[in-house]
Amino acid sequence: MPLKQNDWAYGRKTVPDACRAGAVTCAKFDFTIKDGETLAAADIVEIGGLLAFNEIVSYKLVHDAAGGTTTAKVGLLSGEFGDEDDSRTLGAEMYAAAAVAAAGVKTTELAGILLADSTDNDRGIGLQLSADTTASGSDITFTLIVEFCPKQD
Repeated sequence: MPLKQNDWAYGRKTVPDACRAGAVTCAKFDFTIKDGETLAAADIVEIGGLLAFNEIVSYKLVHDAAGGTTTAKVGLLSGEFGDEDDSRTLGAEMYAAAAVAAAGVKTTELAGILLADSTDNDRGIGLQLSADTTASGSDITFTLIVEFCPKQD
């Protein structure tokens, strides 16, 4: 499984930091399949990050049409945020199979993410499509909007 990364995973852009307990911070991450390019079903995109000691309180996936019957799996990645290790695995804490064939917005499905404990290391958030997806005629962009706050014990 090849791991694809964007500017946040490479460290060219920084994830906002929620600096006070109870302060909710919003981050907007995106990944674009450029016109003429293909994202293989085996590819996992590290689309964003969750900083250490934080927990996700809500999220939203905004996307262009991916075509066919394509679905998206979105969740936490194993390993360290930004690590270029292709053996990292993707959970389905946010979406197990969100329909992305037509353009739209998927809202929070909190059942899984609230079970994910905050940790003392930064973690990646990944996205994987169920089918090879080729941008033909225009780009296909996936935007993940995440609200998070420091874990309160």
